[in-house]
Formats: sequence, structure tokens, C-alpha cells
Amino acid sequence: MAKEFSLLMLPGDGIGPEIMAEARRVIDWMGDHRGLNFTVHEDLVGGAAYDVYGKPLSDDALELAKMLMRLCWGPLAVRNGMGSIMTNARKPDC
Repeated sequence: MAKEFSLLMLPGDGIGPEIMAEARRVIDWMGDHRGLNFTVHEDLVGGAAYDVYGKPLSDDALELAKMLMRLCWGPLAVRNGMGSIMTNARKPDC
């Protein structure tokens, strides 16, 4: 009997969509070969979301992420006035 899961995929910026496409292939393979079926929801995050929603994450995506508690998050870039910086790759200040 297959197990059912819901997942929110947020590809992010830069190479994020390419990474998430490969992650999606793995998720689909798990359904086909291991009986782990995922209902996959997708939305934008980071600069891509800002271009569409005017903020780095839509309210709908945030609420869905809270509800599902399963999230696949890609690399993000934040505009700093001189281009973009990758937020996932920065060393924390603490």
C-alpha cells in the first residue's frame, strides 16, 4: 500500500529551478518504485517571487508551508541594490 505525502517545492533563484527539476525526478521515482506518493505543490520564492508578488514569498505559499510541514527549498538570491547575493551561501553573522 502506497504512503501519501504532500510537499511544497520552492525552486528559488539561479540554479534552483534546475536543482528542483532533478529533485522532482527523484520524488517521482520514489512514487513509481518505493510506494511513496507525493502530491507536489509549487510556488515561487526569492527574487522570482518578488518579481511576481512584490515580496520574497507569497502569503499563500507561507500558509501552505506551515500546513504541510514538508518543504523542498532551492537556492535564493536577494537583491542588494548592486545585483543579487545568494542568501543560502552566506556565513551566518552569529
